[in-house]
Amino acid sequence: SSKINTESVCKHLLLKTIAFTIATPFFCSSCIETVQSSVASETPGIFDCLKEGLVRFTYWRRSNSTRLLPFWVITGPTITYHVLHYAISSITKSVIVWSKSKTEAKKENSSCSELSDVSSTVIGTFVADILLFPLETIIFRLYLQGTRTLVDSVDQTNRVIPIISDYEGPIDCYKNIVAEEGSAGLFKGFGSLVLQYVFHFAILKVTNVILREILPNNKKVDN
Repeated sequence: SSKINTESVCKHLLLKTIAFTIATPFFCSSCIETVQSSVASETPGIFDCLKEGLVRFTYWRRSNSTRLLPFWVITGPTITYHVLHYAISSITKSVIVWSKSKTEAKKENSSCSELSDVSSTVIGTFVADILLFPLETIIFRLYLQGTRTLVDSVDQTNRVIPIISDYEGPIDCYKNIVAEEGSAGLFKGFGSLVLQYVFHFAILKVTNVILREILPNNKKVDN
């Protein structure tokens, strides 16, 4: 039984690795479309992300005329990030579900049970996002290198700044960030992540109140 489970897990991770390999160039194009300034760039079309992803997929050798990183350089860290993210979030969710099954009452209505499952999933994703945030920062910088992307300045309105870097790979990127910006450079934008999950947990809390208190009271009135 344990052998079968191990084999199924390995096959599952292998399929995810293949999927993330294929999706890597499209992650790159999506990242560019997300962060680029709307002031200095045209509104992206419906198929622009797909087209740019296909172009990035064909770029395997780095030339002297561009700082764009080859496809194979960004594939490794991308696969590592997403596989680790899946593993961490899944393990965290399983631990939370197991813990709740030991402490909470066994009988629970289906709506609350589904909400509890969603909450466990969100917490698992949150933990994975926190632990892997530095790696995500490195990956995004590798994605944007050599793309001539202009981003909005956080210091002055209506001003854009270019992204200029010359990393050789993820390890070189990490060393340069720590050397030039300190360890805090790996956590730029972390506040936005926390704020995002604050809203997520607030929505879950409100939904939980509605399901546990308001709806049962309405049913009692109807009866």
